[in-house]
Amino acid sequence: MRIELRSLTLTNFKGIRSLGISFSPFTQIFGENATGKTSVVDAFLWLLFDKDSQNKKDFSVKTLSPDGKEVHFLDHAVEGVLVVDGKPVKLRKVFAEKWTKKRGSATAEFTGHTTTYYIDDVPKKAKEYKDFIDSLVNEDVFRLLTNPVYFNVYMKWEERRKTLLDIAGDVSTDEVVASNKALKNLPAILGDREIDDLRKIITQQRKKINDELQSIPTRIDEANRSKPDVEGLTESDLSREIESLKAQISLKDSKIDRLQNGTEVAEQQNKLREVEGELLEIKNSAKSSVVDDVAAQRKVVSDAEQRVYELTSKIKSTNRMIESNNETLQELRDKIQRLGAQYNEVNAEEFSHDVDGTCHACGQDLPADQVEAAHQKALEEFNRSKSSRLEILKDRGFKTKDEIQKLESENQELSRQADRLKNEAEAAEFELATAKKKLEELQSQVTDVAESSEYVAKEQERVSIANKIASLRQSVLNDVQEIRQELMDLRDELRQKETQLSFFGQIERIDGRIEELKQQERKLASEYEELEEQLYMTEEFIKTKVNLLEDKISSKFKYARFKLFDDQINGGLKETCETLYKGVPYKDMNNAARINIGLDIINTLSEHYGLTAPIFVDNAEAVTALAETQSQVIALYVSAADKKLRVEPSIEEAV
Repeated sequence: MRIELRSLTLTNFKGIRSLGISFSPFTQIFGENATGKTSVVDAFLWLLFDKDSQNKKDFSVKTLSPDGKEVHFLDHAVEGVLVVDGKPVKLRKVFAEKWTKKRGSATAEFTGHTTTYYIDDVPKKAKEYKDFIDSLVNEDVFRLLTNPVYFNVYMKWEERRKTLLDIAGDVSTDEVVASNKALKNLPAILGDREIDDLRKIITQQRKKINDELQSIPTRIDEANRSKPDVEGLTESDLSREIESLKAQISLKDSKIDRLQNGTEVAEQQNKLREVEGELLEIKNSAKSSVVDDVAAQRKVVSDAEQRVYELTSKIKSTNRMIESNNETLQELRDKIQRLGAQYNEVNAEEFSHDVDGTCHACGQDLPADQVEAAHQKALEEFNRSKSSRLEILKDRGFKTKDEIQKLESENQELSRQADRLKNEAEAAEFELATAKKKLEELQSQVTDVAESSEYVAKEQERVSIANKIASLRQSVLNDVQEIRQELMDLRDELRQKETQLSFFGQIERIDGRIEELKQQERKLASEYEELEEQLYMTEEFIKTKVNLLEDKISSKFKYARFKLFDDQINGGLKETCETLYKGVPYKDMNNAARINIGLDIINTLSEHYGLTAPIFVDNAEAVTALAETQSQVIALYVSAADKKLRVEPSIEEAV
């Protein structure tokens, strides 16, 4: 389709009272600044799309007075004759004020505006008019084909890039791979995915692996620092010492059993019973019933003494156990304080970590987000380790408190037991005193037998044996208590040695974990290198595709060339779309180059869309020779000598 503008008539449009222009295939419009050159373009676009050359819909078409106020009671109209594929079409649009006289009022009031539309002088509704324009041309395409700077100035780079790809067509993956031998393994990796999706997957996997690689040295260091101190200790020495301590403890336990079940005391007790039997025979031989009573009562006294002795011994033993427990309790309370101090020390630790901002694989500086991620990973690992150590200290504290509670409960029970034994001992002493008193009364009745030399000698023997038994029992009690103290010391030492021996198991487990981390580090490093190779292939693919695309696109244009990708610091590529002319970016071109490059782009776009339309070239005075084009050209020149618009058909063909 070919669209040409044959004529344009402006009435009261943006300050232009009346202006009629007839256009040729190449028309020149001269005028100094503010004489209405741009208003001609605005009028044409307003006639078609209700917008000005800046794509604004809310601009004012009304005429203003010198003081900037709108001039009322004027109709603002634009009429244009287009030639569409050789067929003329007249379009007209009138923007008028609406004045309404209210009932009872002598004057009319301004109540708004109306717009009327005409096609070939036939009035049309707004929708009918718009539908007709839309049937001729798409607004975005029309602006693209009528303004040399529209493509590079008003379109976003993403839109420019899409338009170029629409024109030239994309390059298939097979074409790219076939053109570069380095990409022969890429199809197997790519599969059914798009290259961008594959790059996203690789980038995500690289980041994940890199984060893990960054954290492993910290985790290894933390594991090393968590090893118990075994300097000066060996596993074999500790095992021998533990076995020796267990043997000593077993011997001490056996010795206590032997002492408590000793034969010497039993022998003396048997001997005492024999002597007491002999005394009884002496009494019997005296044939005195009183003697029998004395003997019986003496047995009662002996039993009472034995009962008092046993209760007293139990009280002493119980009190010693309480004292021993109290000593252990004090040690445990001291341990609680040490654990609390250790807990506070660990809890007060603060995170300190210097992040290496360099990639171990390529030696380049890592992006800030990766550095921050590594820092965050180290912080999380620090917090995890700190929390673990605090939990261990807390657990030890709870276990120690449980031991304290257990010993305190045991002491409470021992105290209650001691009180009961004391009460029983007092009762036994009372019974003993009563029995002794009764024995004295009975003995006072026996004169002959008790005074006989045989009886006195035997009684002395009985007393000697009884004293020996008491002495033996006291000695056993002291020995047992001493051995129990030794046992307590041995068991404490055994616990300490067993704890030290367990350090080697902890170290073995930690070393195993460190080796796992090192293996994981080697595996991750290998995976990272593989991903780096894959990423390189994707970048090589993109570079190859870029070259193919840029060559393919450039072949569609006479002058314009296009940069479709930017090189990144990290070696990657970033999509873009920048127009070049002889290597110069559009933003750095002079006006002449920008205009001619714009015309070159319009030529290709016109061929692509199958449409030519009038091209308005603003600031045409900057160009000595316009690029060739099949479209109608309307060139606007800034001319200080032309105080009013001057329109001239070209006397030469555009070059």
